[in-house]
Amino acid sequence: MKIFLHLSLFFLINLQASVSLGKEIYAKECASCHVEGKYFAANKKAKAWHKTLNAATLDKVHQDKNISLSYFQSKQFQEDKKHLKSLLQKYSKDRGKHNSCY
Repeated sequence: MKIFLHLSLFFLINLQASVSLGKEIYAKECASCHVEGKYFAANKKAKAWHKTLNAATLDKVHQDKNISLSYFQSKQFQEDKKHLKSLLQKYSKDRGKHNSCY
């Protein structure tokens, strides 16, 4: 029973979105073209980030940037998206100012 409980907790933790993972992903995949995370996230409200973070919208916005298109169309982006969304919504325009988002 203890093993089942530990495994259940492990999987539940891994299913949740992580702001700290979102920061790492942003630094790796986005920061080279965009401003610092806290300024970039503050450009939109949380609900707008939810709508923006789909492959079709990102493809359209980044169509002149061939480097990022392959990432948005990848399986990796599908896995990363929840963490990016968590980061961008936490530091969005309508969620207040935070200094901890580089």
